[in-house]
Amino acid sequence: MIRVGDVARIIERAAPLALALPDDNPGLQTGRADAAVGGVLVALDPTPAAVRRAVRARVDLLVTHHPLFMEPLRRIDTGTATGAAASAALAAGISVYAAHTNLDAAPDGLGVVVAKRLGLEDRRFLHSVIGPPRVKVVVFVPLAAATKLHAVMSAAGAGALGRYDSCAFVARGEGLFRPLAGARPAIGKPGRLEHVPEARVEMIVGAAELPAVLAAIHRAHPYEMPAIDCLQLLPEPLGGFGCVGRVGSTSLGAFVRFAARALGAEARVSGARVPRVCPGSGGRLVPLAAAAGAEVFVTGEVRYHNMREAEHHGIAIVELGHDRTEMPAVDLLARLIRGGLAAAGAAVPVVIYKEPRAARTAAGR
Repeated sequence: MIRVGDVARIIERAAPLALALPDDNPGLQTGRADAAVGGVLVALDPTPAAVRRAVRARVDLLVTHHPLFMEPLRRIDTGTATGAAASAALAAGISVYAAHTNLDAAPDGLGVVVAKRLGLEDRRFLHSVIGPPRVKVVVFVPLAAATKLHAVMSAAGAGALGRYDSCAFVARGEGLFRPLAGARPAIGKPGRLEHVPEARVEMIVGAAELPAVLAAIHRAHPYEMPAIDCLQLLPEPLGGFGCVGRVGSTSLGAFVRFAARALGAEARVSGARVPRVCPGSGGRLVPLAAAAGAEVFVTGEVRYHNMREAEHHGIAIVELGHDRTEMPAVDLLARLIRGGLAAAGAAVPVVIYKEPRAARTAAGR
């Protein structure tokens, strides 16, 4: 049986929660991690319309890019869109899960997907994000117990590397030990030096999962006192916000038309520069775009003062609408979930819902 927590882990393997901005609120919004999932609906926003669509589709889990709750919860007013959606989801027994800025910053996340759609080459992140602390756990076990121990460690969270799990290095060798008086060895007798064929099992573990992995080793290991090494690894960039890259020689007008078609958007442009492009996640990245040598900054929307900053650096701003630049997250999340469920051998339907755009005027943009 697939549960909400299983789907969450599928998403978080590709987009770890540690990548999210400090003021963000990704993860489970309503419901229970242990609730059964017979179907998933993926949408951009957790709107009342999305919840109604989830009810009609008879799914148990609504996965969105934007969180249902961004501010600390003080009340649920069902007269608001957020309150109405939360109330409807709870009444229907539908869990809501969000992957927001952690998905934006993932190694193959939303920023990279949009950059590819815009044809950027030689891509790199504008602002790299260091991954969570990790430890390499090394444990020595009799050969006959190595497969079981690997499975137990994997189930506890060891061996997760990007879109892979159960990753390990296993080498054979010989273990030496002499049980002393009072010992209760699984192999050998007190006072006698033992030579035992053993496997050295190495697995990467997130610091947050380390206690659970160590506890699992002690429960499953046949030895009374297993030998375990925990080696702290140096932090490394895991993902980042915004992408900068190159596009072929073109005019600003031609690029804007291409970008608008690629994302199904209407464009608003300020400035007049060309060849290099930087899609990002908002105006706060404008200074980084300037430092990276970008000449065009593609984003959903920017504030007035961010636009002035861009003008100062000679950067053209191309606004394509918040929803249009983030709608690719729906397809990305659906692809991640389907892939993870297929790998688990679970036949759970995943439905996509792309809510129609609200009418907007030029002044409203």
